[in-house]
Amino acid sequence: MKLFKKLLAVALVGVMALTVLAGCSTTVDPDTVFENDSVCQAYDSLTNQASDAGYSTGAYSRKLSEVAKSMYYAAVNTYGIGGEYSAGRDEAAKAAFAQAVKDGKLPAGSALCVGYLPSNPAGFGGFDYAKVYEDSEYGNANTIGICYIDGNLMIVAAYIPASK
Repeated sequence: MKLFKKLLAVALVGVMALTVLAGCSTTVDPDTVFENDSVCQAYDSLTNQASDAGYSTGAYSRKLSEVAKSMYYAAVNTYGIGGEYSAGRDEAAKAAFAQAVKDGKLPAGSALCVGYLPSNPAGFGGFDYAKVYEDSEYGNANTIGICYIDGNLMIVAAYIPASK
């Protein structure tokens, strides 16, 4: 009986060692991990609706989502939220994107295709994702960034060049 227990213990140690080694071969790119469930839900909604309408959707990027936050705050802090669409708010968001490229947060050659913060922000049910994927520049995007702040959703579609 003692010999059986020793053999069983050795076998278990062997299985555990193989499990640890097998786990080392797979890595997850941190840029593809959603910040939270709200962002994941928004990306899924955009992807599903765009696909149903015949549009493809770029890959999610946490880096671009951080830039989306800076765009959101630039627009909101400059021109407020709600009310009518403001060209000034749109320009503030575009300037924040350009600054992110200049600061190296996004690679040189990155281009903003669509940055959409609705005039009257709504939750997921009322958000008009079609305004994002039906934009004429949406097809040029290969990356999606999303932020969900205080019940307001900001979606950014951009062309991000491949890393060299």
